[in-house]
Amino acid sequence: MNKPNSVWTIRLILIINLILSIISIHYAWTTGWGSGNLAGGFTWFWLAILALFVTEGIAGIILLGITASGAWMKISIQLKRLAGWLQQMKYWNLIPLMGLVFFFVWIIYGAELASMNAPNMRLWLLWNVILAGTIIIHGLRRKGQFIGSFFGSVLIFSAYFRIILFIPEIQTTPLSLGWSEGSRYFYGSLFFARSIYGELLPLPILHPTRYLMQAVPFFFTLPIWFHRLWQVILWIGCNALAIWLLVRRLKLENKYRALLVGLFGFVFLFQGPVYYHLILCTVPVLAWFDLRKPWRSLIVVVAASIWAGISRINWYPVPGLLAAVLFILETPYSKQDWLKYFSLPFLWTLIGTISAWLTNHIYKGLSGNSPEVFDSALQSPLLWNRLLPNSTYPPGILKGAVYAILPVMILLTIMVFNKRRNWHPLRLLMLGGILGVFIAGGIIVSVKIGGGSNLHNLDAALFFLVVIGVYIFFDRFNPDMEKVVQFNISWLWVGLVVLLPGLQFLNSGYPIAMPSNETTTRVIETIQQYLDENPGNALFLSERHLITFNYVHPIKFEPEYEKVWLMEMAMAGNASYLEKFYDDLNHQRFSIIISDEFNQMIQNRDRAFSEENNAWVQRVEIPVSESYHSVVRLKEAGLEIWLPGLQP
Repeated sequence: MNKPNSVWTIRLILIINLILSIISIHYAWTTGWGSGNLAGGFTWFWLAILALFVTEGIAGIILLGITASGAWMKISIQLKRLAGWLQQMKYWNLIPLMGLVFFFVWIIYGAELASMNAPNMRLWLLWNVILAGTIIIHGLRRKGQFIGSFFGSVLIFSAYFRIILFIPEIQTTPLSLGWSEGSRYFYGSLFFARSIYGELLPLPILHPTRYLMQAVPFFFTLPIWFHRLWQVILWIGCNALAIWLLVRRLKLENKYRALLVGLFGFVFLFQGPVYYHLILCTVPVLAWFDLRKPWRSLIVVVAASIWAGISRINWYPVPGLLAAVLFILETPYSKQDWLKYFSLPFLWTLIGTISAWLTNHIYKGLSGNSPEVFDSALQSPLLWNRLLPNSTYPPGILKGAVYAILPVMILLTIMVFNKRRNWHPLRLLMLGGILGVFIAGGIIVSVKIGGGSNLHNLDAALFFLVVIGVYIFFDRFNPDMEKVVQFNISWLWVGLVVLLPGLQFLNSGYPIAMPSNETTTRVIETIQQYLDENPGNALFLSERHLITFNYVHPIKFEPEYEKVWLMEMAMAGNASYLEKFYDDLNHQRFSIIISDEFNQMIQNRDRAFSEENNAWVQRVEIPVSESYHSVVRLKEAGLEIWLPGLQP
């Protein structure tokens, strides 16, 4: 990366600051106007916020003008003195840095200012924390250019912002925080079914390794808040571990640079996000793959592929292909026969994929489930309208993918083109082909019904892009020439690549409004009352984790037809599974049904997840309502209780 002029660095920062100030002023004016009677229609709060934004904007304009005048020399001398003073403070700079950290958390979650949860306000807050952090980090570094401190602040606070967004998920309430949250704890508990439920139950069908990891707290008798904390630890720890192992392979001498690479990789992967049970497929390969030990490397690939085999079908080839990518990056072609060169990568990929496939089939036989219900995702319809902006994922899959991937792809293309003599075309073809397959595959899977409202199906593409990207950017690939061709990429483009991933999180991690403790207790008591009055086989379509954590105690509960899996069957239109469900409903096999509150409304595409809703309404809600009648709606918890027979 070329070294920027310090004046132009500050000018660019001031220009960005001015743009954000204008956006913030517009937001404060349009939002605050009409909220009170001050200055024509503002409250004290919005008037103060507006004044703050205007002041910051004016100050930015003045400073921008000073950089083009003779006065800048005097100011730059004072800034250098300030930098020198901060550098003399050494590690005392950590105190104000930690102050920024705690201020950031407090202003988002502790100050109880609902306005701070608007994306514009979060962007303004994040930017100003980054600017303050830049000055402090520059003092901590004691050497190096200002732009390096700015990039460091961007990455540190982007990663920190992503981490603190998990805070609302650590709650003590027994009720589910989201549509599928309670289901995950139930599926995790199935690995300890005998001790928890007194009988063996079929193991999870979807994402078994995820639920195996979530099962760890069931070794002990721990409250639900710890299970939530454990999941946050998995999200942060597994992604951080994989990135740390990747950085370790790079062997960067500069520790600060290594830190920045790690932070960038961590933030970049969360654009998906890459799920923690999937990223673990890469950990053994990153840790123990060694070109000098091909047989050990093969064992590592097989071990990682076994995990992939019970994780997700599109991750079957990932461990083998990761070994292949590392081989291609670390081994020059050297004009050898292409068949000989690619034989080991092909072997690792083939054996790894076969190992994953065999493991998956073994798990099917051991899980206690009918084999025909597996691989339901392959039967689900594709919703091509979700490629473009839509209500479920507003940017659309294509725009979201371009935003997340294209800047890095352009950066790598520029670097590879300018160092093209270092690469044999076949090496580039293989790397590009692997990336292309995962990008195309991720986009196709993302448009599947139930594909989600983010880019998590592009997880493998994001991971391989990070691996290939950092190897190329830091010249850690082995070139096909004795000397690497030197090329300095523009720092402006590097800055864009560093800045963009953190902005993906501005719409995430809002406070979760849950019923009060008194309301929650009343809801649970009501459910228990109906269970006592209607003994028999209770079907918990949702909130089944209330049984897991001993909040409610049915005499007997139906282990089949849990909400997440029933939704999977409804979206796939699995006739044999649904017919069995309908038969059980018609024969009123369940003494009571606890479900989410039914809406029984067919929705248009202007509603988020409308296709998923419609499949659920047509294939679950309506059949239930034809054999059972609703006796109570617990609106505070969004739950409904059903008893056999039609409405009396």
